[in-house]
Amino acid sequence: MNHILTSPAILFTPGNKAKHFQKAEEVGANGIILDLEDGVSQEEKNKARDNVIKYLIGLKKRALLTIIRINQITTEAGLKDVLALRNSEIHYDVLLYPKVESSEELFILNSVMQLEQRHISLVALVETGRGLSQLAGIVSACPFLKGIIFGAADYAVNVGCDISWDTLLLSRQQIVQAAAIAQIAAIDCPCFDFENDDILKNELLNIKAMGFTGKLAIHPKQIPIIKQGFRPSEEELKEAEVISKTYEKAGGKACQYQGKMIDLPIYKKSQHIIARAKNTK
Repeated sequence: MNHILTSPAILFTPGNKAKHFQKAEEVGANGIILDLEDGVSQEEKNKARDNVIKYLIGLKKRALLTIIRINQITTEAGLKDVLALRNSEIHYDVLLYPKVESSEELFILNSVMQLEQRHISLVALVETGRGLSQLAGIVSACPFLKGIIFGAADYAVNVGCDISWDTLLLSRQQIVQAAAIAQIAAIDCPCFDFENDDILKNELLNIKAMGFTGKLAIHPKQIPIIKQGFRPSEEELKEAEVISKTYEKAGGKACQYQGKMIDLPIYKKSQHIIARAKNTK
């Protein structure tokens, strides 16, 4: 089973487009977001919810990470989402909550939906200025949170800025920093120009260097490019494998490799590199 921290290529799919649900698996995505929120019109919210539940009924655990983005619980659609998912005998891996601005709603979701007991991860979508300004407090208050996704489009509208690399650089850095402190996934927004591969490749170079662990896709053709962008080099993978074996041979105690100390954080990083290499083939 893929983990959100080592699943770099995740495809958005509107819940009202059931015929596209298989596409993520076909193109080799690490995860699929079955969207009940912004990707679905108000008139089709009920249809989307029904589609997703029908699709997931009887579906067993698989390599593809299954993520459901619900509506805010302050809306009628969001309350319906929560009740329907709580009362359905379905399996999914991650609940994605939009427009997070405080820890209160996350605590309510975690409790009411019994996410930890059901082994369902909770990921926060940060897409407002208030949400970003409160992010450090949200992360520290919610130890059950497993990842942060940057919603650049709504964020830019909310704060009144352009959607460009320079204007969103600081915001991206804040996302990565908060995720790094909590040791959880940091996932970047999609590249909205899905016809221009060069823009996507350039974004991937930058976000990987910054510390992001993944990137969303809005078109299936973006998935192979994202996986390639996050694929460790042969040298990185070889070193990670040697470090892991050395640490395990030492019985989980601090040791050294080529004059450098290996402790638990270094070992975990090596494990993530190995898992990411497997997930980006």
